[in-house]
Amino acid sequence: MFCAAAPLRHLSDNGKPYLEVPASPNNGFNYPYLIFTPPQVPDACFPYLLVEINNGPDLAPDDTALVKAHSNAERVATHYNLGNELAQLFGTPLLVPVFPRPPIGTDSDIDTYSLSRAALFTNGKMKRLDVQLVAMVADAQKRLLAKGNRLEKKVAITGYSASGLFASRFTFLHPDLVVAAAFGGLNSFIMLPVANWHSASLEYPLGLADYSQIVGHAFDAAAYAAIPQLAFQGENDSNDAVPMDDEYTVAQRDLIWMLFGRTMFPDRWRAIQVPYRAAGTSLQFRTYQQIGHGLDRRAIDDVYALFARAGRRCASDGAAVKR
Repeated sequence: MFCAAAPLRHLSDNGKPYLEVPASPNNGFNYPYLIFTPPQVPDACFPYLLVEINNGPDLAPDDTALVKAHSNAERVATHYNLGNELAQLFGTPLLVPVFPRPPIGTDSDIDTYSLSRAALFTNGKMKRLDVQLVAMVADAQKRLLAKGNRLEKKVAITGYSASGLFASRFTFLHPDLVVAAAFGGLNSFIMLPVANWHSASLEYPLGLADYSQIVGHAFDAAAYAAIPQLAFQGENDSNDAVPMDDEYTVAQRDLIWMLFGRTMFPDRWRAIQVPYRAAGTSLQFRTYQQIGHGLDRRAIDDVYALFARAGRRCASDGAAVKR
């Protein structure tokens, strides 16, 4: 299953463990991104770029959004968390975009960390951050290839809390680009693989009712269902974003509560699994006992196992590349 013929050639700058790529509107992205390259390549087959969205504390009105975003992105890229830990376990690069979030008190519903509806439909430099991320991935893969690091075109995406919601939503919007996805700390609600539920229309980010208007084509249910995915939470997690104005509109919030319940555990967490089973997806739901809104070794090990299976599948299909 080993498909790395040579050590990963690093992309770094000024002694840092990552390369910062500046914004390049001509190449489709209006913000910088970081590529973290781990120091060693273990004996593992994982010829994919990892992706995790920058996430962090909300901004105050006097914060400089891009400066704070860079700090958050650097923390995600280089400190112990899902993406960084997985990059080191697999010996594969990690891409972290530097997406700013407007400070609270200005456009607080534009939650770029989670790709909220307001964020998805905003204009200007922040327009379609998911598409900008696709462009960043293509740019990063070219840079890695130029250094002799050849990777598959698909990526494995992960995230926790708001960035977990981004990972889930991005997988819906771009199933052709995702080989595996794992996300946690989800306030017991994620986007659902259905357009309607109990006669209620579910628009983004609740469901697929307006999917074709957003992406320009019908939802590829077969491609989405084939993606290995893991959604996880701690049983004591009380961090509920559903009541927050920056995540859902009042109408969307009422729909979530009416269809799936106000109580995160166990009601809503169990209820949202039903549409996924009905749609025949590969998404697994996992609940960790004795943990709240946070990660422990169990979650990281489970995400690692999920992504490792994607790597083994690549090797067994004869599609693995050597870098």
